[in-house]
Amino acid sequence: MSRAAILSDRQKTELNKAVLQYIEPFITASQFEQIRSALTPLNDDPIIQNFLEKKWGTVGRLQHENLKLRTENEQLRKVVLSQTSPDQLEMSKDKINWLPQIRSKKFDTVNAQVVNSVVIHPYRAQISAGCADGTLIVWNLVDDESNVPHKIIKAHTTAINCLMWSRTPIQFFKKPKTSVIASCSSDLLIKIWDGDTFTELRSLEGHKHIVSSVAWSKSRPETLYSVSKDNTIRIWDVVNGTHREITGHSDWVRAIDVASADENWQSPLGSGPSSKFGDFILTSSNDGSVRLTHAKSATAVAQALGHNHVVETVKFLPKLSNSYIDKFLEDNINLFPDLPTELISSAVFCEELGYKYCISGGRDNSIKLWLLPPPEIVPDGSLKKSRMNNSRAWLIAELNEHSSWVKCLSIHPSGRFFFSGSDDKSIKIWDLAGLKSDGKINCVRTLIGHENFVNSVDFARVDVELEQVEAENITEANILSHIEEKLRKLLVSAGSDNLVYLWK
Repeated sequence: MSRAAILSDRQKTELNKAVLQYIEPFITASQFEQIRSALTPLNDDPIIQNFLEKKWGTVGRLQHENLKLRTENEQLRKVVLSQTSPDQLEMSKDKINWLPQIRSKKFDTVNAQVVNSVVIHPYRAQISAGCADGTLIVWNLVDDESNVPHKIIKAHTTAINCLMWSRTPIQFFKKPKTSVIASCSSDLLIKIWDGDTFTELRSLEGHKHIVSSVAWSKSRPETLYSVSKDNTIRIWDVVNGTHREITGHSDWVRAIDVASADENWQSPLGSGPSSKFGDFILTSSNDGSVRLTHAKSATAVAQALGHNHVVETVKFLPKLSNSYIDKFLEDNINLFPDLPTELISSAVFCEELGYKYCISGGRDNSIKLWLLPPPEIVPDGSLKKSRMNNSRAWLIAELNEHSSWVKCLSIHPSGRFFFSGSDDKSIKIWDLAGLKSDGKINCVRTLIGHENFVNSVDFARVDVELEQVEAENITEANILSHIEEKLRKLLVSAGSDNLVYLWK
């Protein structure tokens, strides 16, 4: 088989440059240029020092690890076969409820930069970190123990505040579709990067102050939302660079999340194709509020009011979370006298809107769980501000176990658990199933390892396409089974200690 049939263009480029780097000390300048001209493709990107030796070391270590795992597997097989009763060996197959326990790997930033955001690639064993000096660093999780970055990019002139992978591949400039990653920065810019080469595809200008966070549309793959210290939300077409603006908050908008009944290609238990309403966006702000807005019409649907300080982060909960909370509300409806009982079981949330519950975290050290009211749907199909509960969300639960600001949240693919990172240097894991059994959301584990503020956490997402599940039997159990099959047991965190951790 030819080399061309084995290696991608990027791999061939890296190999050519590594070979040149290795042989340069041993040959004359004219010989070097002759060999260099014969090796294609090449580019001007810098290559890490001693790249070839480090890659070769990686191969050796992987071979060693492979042999060790094969030996351990054989030993475990013998143990299983030696058991006289299946009850004598308890082996958990409950992968859907996998939770991390200890640090597995540490990634040092190149120049000891604070890490503001970290994300896991949608399907590759790869993590990306956005740093306070504007550097974007990419690591491959299968690389050697020295944790040599795969890419180091001076992406922005000042701090990267958020990174976010696209929900689906996007086509730019008539090239093949590819996953892309968006970065936003204190330099007022948003940039879109090719997910394969990490070359810049688009720079989006429009915000007048720090860009705090970005989130991709759940109904239109080429649409990106952003929020800023200029108090606005902006909606971008990343391919042509156009945007429009939504206002509502009276102060710095910190975070954004998106939900839609259209999100079959990502969210479990979607409603079917072509929801007429599209995206709803959830934003948090220095003004102490969480706002729910219909993106297409810019209708302000509702607010969640209850934090007494800056609300740093907010997330919609997926439909798979609903059963835990619904049962709690049904059993404790007397605690919520202003909540209409029929709303708990209303199909409007999943079938038409794509949202129901959300969580928020802030500088009052708390996490709050909310039931978001539906908008008023008028006969012509348009939406108006919710008429329920004075257009305010119902506060269902409040969690106060963090001792400092809650900075970030991430949702487990099962919908049962969520993760919170805090300035108290900890990551807490919360179990919604406690609402059914104990009447409260339990903190089931606290991960300790960071030596400074935890700025970002990300659990590897699972993209579920309902067409992969038997159409005649799309049940919650079948969806969970599908998620369990595709679940990647990866959690990453990043902080002001200049480190990224992988947890196992």
